[in-house]
Amino acid sequence: REAGMDVAGRGMVPEDPGVTHLFGLLVLATYRVTRALTVDEVSASARGWLQRHPGPWSQKTSRLAGCPYCLGWWIAGVFTVGVLAVRSVPFPVLWWPSVAGGQALLASIDTRLTARS
Repeated sequence: REAGMDVAGRGMVPEDPGVTHLFGLLVLATYRVTRALTVDEVSASARGWLQRHPGPWSQKTSRLAGCPYCLGWWIAGVFTVGVLAVRSVPFPVLWWPSVAGGQALLASIDTRLTARS
């Protein structure tokens, strides 16, 4: 069986996703990882530790760990640079802020929906 094919030989996943799909995946991945680190219970103990242990960077890292917009910018950068290292895309200089903007939009929607419930 070839890579990306199901048992019947039909393609399951495109070998090379288009830039639109790639952008969407980057935005969604950035949003999800950022939420996991800034909001979700899975990282609550790490955020609490940062707040309880003073140090030269504790105030900044604590603020970063609790701000989905701040941390999302940096996660978008890491993910975007990783993709750009292996894939050519149009207007590469615009990808980092665009992915961060998409993540911020999703975080804003998430915050508003969470506040209503």
